[in-house]
Amino acid sequence: MLKRIALTLLPFTLAMLPSLAMAKDDPADDRRVASAGFLKFHPDLQYRGYGLAAYNKQRFEHAMVLFRRAAYFADKPAQGMIGEMYANGQGVPRDMSLAPWTAPG
Repeated sequence: MLKRIALTLLPFTLAMLPSLAMAKDDPADDRRVASAGFLKFHPDLQYRGYGLAAYNKQRFEHAMVLFRRAAYFADKPAQGMIGEMYANGQGVPRDMSLAPWTAPG
């Protein structure tokens, strides 16, 4: 029985291999994902992107506000950035009780 199921699913699995090999590391890099129409329904990705842009410009206080908005929509990378920013004291006073890990130094 199990062998029959495995043989039935084999063509579908093999058909997916090329698409898996071509998959990008970060789905947010895809132009379709970055379009306004897509981001309208994914505020988590939208606010994370805005937060990363502010963070890269070293506007840490504004980045924290944007990451918190993304985290409200359960964006895990944004939640991680919030913890890292608390650990490093970027945009907020350093508070290790709110950081998920202990930063060296």
